[in-house]
Amino acid sequence: MAIIFYLLAASFVIPAGIYFYFFFRRFLTLFGIEKKTKKSRALAALLAAAVAALGIRMFDFSFMIMLHLLLACFFMELANFLLKRIPQKKFQKVWTFLYKSGIVCIALTVVVLTYGYFNMHDVQRTEYTIETAKAVGGDLKVVQISDLHVGTSLDEQEMRDCFARVQAEKADLLVLTGDIFDETTTRSQMKETVKMLSRIKTTYGAYYIFGNHDVNQYTASPAYTSAQLKEELIGAGIKVLEDEVMELPGGYTLIGRQDASVDGRADVGTLLSQVPDKDFRLLLDHQPVDLQENAEAGIDLQLSGHTHAGQIWPMGFLSKLVGVNEEYYGLHDIKDFKVIVSSGMAGWGYPIRTEGPSEYVVINVIASA
Repeated sequence: MAIIFYLLAASFVIPAGIYFYFFFRRFLTLFGIEKKTKKSRALAALLAAAVAALGIRMFDFSFMIMLHLLLACFFMELANFLLKRIPQKKFQKVWTFLYKSGIVCIALTVVVLTYGYFNMHDVQRTEYTIETAKAVGGDLKVVQISDLHVGTSLDEQEMRDCFARVQAEKADLLVLTGDIFDETTTRSQMKETVKMLSRIKTTYGAYYIFGNHDVNQYTASPAYTSAQLKEELIGAGIKVLEDEVMELPGGYTLIGRQDASVDGRADVGTLLSQVPDKDFRLLLDHQPVDLQENAEAGIDLQLSGHTHAGQIWPMGFLSKLVGVNEEYYGLHDIKDFKVIVSSGMAGWGYPIRTEGPSEYVVINVIASA
């Protein structure tokens, strides 16, 4: 697995190094060092290697710096292609300095990464209202927390503050739709977060489904096993659903699925065979997959996460373009079936979010008039 990540990093580092070599040869002319000299070539190669080396480790923040700097340079090159055609000499003198110095690239990178940091830590409240024609016994208020990825960005106090806001919702149900933890979460962080989550009181309790990261399948040395996580959750009074059905009061049924990455997870039709047609069927599935199948099977509402709404631009745009996920973010309808995809309370890998909000989701299920 590590070899694959290094190969992916190389696919960025090598072209980045080539680009920055020419960038620094141009930059050095500001100091009177001509492009064609050996000194220019040697210094440019050294500086380019230093910048490109930031991308060697894909999961260090240095990689994000290099990547955003490269993207900023791309837009600068595009701007230069257009602006160099402006005939005014004074403008060209100023622009030539800005272009050669790379000030525009550096400034743009700093602005974007600063925005990404604050956007990651600014957890929003997102609310949806879902009407149902089914004869439910009353309205249901659900709070969804997804993709917290403990240890990536939010510190303990920030999580306490977010959970206090969730508690203030006075919800009927708390659902934790996967990747609350991941490979970087320490055992002590896992235990403390479980304790904090268990203190959120709702009418019908808290329910947890595993995501693809919760089970630490992407590391050779996990801080804890999925069995230990499950034991901790259950011990704290949080119900773990793995292809299981839970009947709730008022004509509501909760179905919690194993993650789509699990071989042999139960078929949705098999799970629904245990559920009366008259019940409002609320499905928890970490990844927004099998949506057409779920619609045809008679699911009323599916809550998912996983996508992070892209998290790092332009990943969301590219994901939508190539169809990595069936849905990307927000509320979507397939006839009478609805799916809500949360961007998550935080994000994975890097402590920044330049695409989509950090959020917890409030869903009000109400009987239609």
